[in-house]
Amino acid sequence: MTICVSCGSTNLEFAGKYLHYGEKFREFFPDLAILSCKQCSLLQVDHSSVDEQKLTDYYRHFYRKEIDFVTLSKSHHALWNERGRALARLAAQHIKPVKVSKIFEVGAGYGYNLMAFQKQFENAQLFTDELASNLPPQSVTQANLEDGPYDIIIMSHVLEHLMYPKEFVLRVARNLRQGGLLVIEVPNEGNGQFVYQEKNGIPFHTGHLTFFSEKVLRLFFHNNFKELCIKQFGTAGPTIATMAKVKMLKRISRRLLGIFPPLLRGAERLFESVIERKIVAALNFSNDTNTFNKIYLRIVLTREDES
Repeated sequence: MTICVSCGSTNLEFAGKYLHYGEKFREFFPDLAILSCKQCSLLQVDHSSVDEQKLTDYYRHFYRKEIDFVTLSKSHHALWNERGRALARLAAQHIKPVKVSKIFEVGAGYGYNLMAFQKQFENAQLFTDELASNLPPQSVTQANLEDGPYDIIIMSHVLEHLMYPKEFVLRVARNLRQGGLLVIEVPNEGNGQFVYQEKNGIPFHTGHLTFFSEKVLRLFFHNNFKELCIKQFGTAGPTIATMAKVKMLKRISRRLLGIFPPLLRGAERLFESVIERKIVAALNFSNDTNTFNKIYLRIVLTREDES
C-alpha cells in the first residue's frame, strides 16, 4: 500500500498517469500513476509499483544519460553557477563562516554548489557522496552522511527524487551538528505547473517522484522534524510566468520549423539562442517570501542547539 510520504495518510486518489522523461525509466517502471493525498494535497508517484533497488540502479547507470541533454545549454550553466553562488550567500546569512569546517552535499552533480560554497567558506572542507568528473579531487572528498557531523548539508534538487524523503531527512538531521544548517532547494511544482517537460513535442514528467508546493513543503518540515527549525523559506529563479513564455516560444519555434524546414535551415539555433537569452535575463535567485511565484522552492533549516 502506498502512503503519503509527507503526512503518512493512506487516503490517496488517482491524479493522472506518470510519464517519466527517460525511456529507460519507463522501461523499468511502466504504467505508473500519480496520486494525490486528500489530507495534505501532496502529489506523488505511486510507490507500490517501484522496486527501490531498480530505482537505485536507474539513477546510478542511466539517469545522467537520459536527462543531461540540458548540459549543452549555456543558459543552464549560467543558472547552475548563479544558483550555487546564491545558496552559498544564503547559508552565510545564517551561520558565521569561521564556525564552518565541514560541508557535505548530497548528490553534488557537477559541483557548482560546492565550488561556490568553497569561495564563501574558505576554511571549510568539502565532502559529497557523489564525486563528479569535473570536481577537483584535491578540493572535495568522497564521504558518507554518517562520516559527519557536518556544519552545513546541501540538498539541491534531491528531495523530489527520493522514494522516502522523510526517512532520508531524518538521517540528514542526525548527521548535522547542533546549530548546523540544512540548505534545500526543490522545484515549485505541486500545483502541476512544472510537472511536464516536452521532448519532440510530447509532454513528459521531469523525472521526479514527489511534487512539492509551498504549502506541502512547509507542512513537510513543520510536522515531521521537531529538531529542525525553519530559518528562511522562499522561492527563487525565473518566475513561473516567464518560464511559461519560454515554453510557448519553444512550441512556436518547433511548429515553424516543421512547416518551413527548407526555408528555416539553421533557424533552430537562432530560436534556441533567443530562448536562452530570455532565461538568462530572468535569472533572479533572491528569495521571494511573499508571493512564491518563482519556479524553485528554497528552505533553510537549523538543528537547534540543546543549550
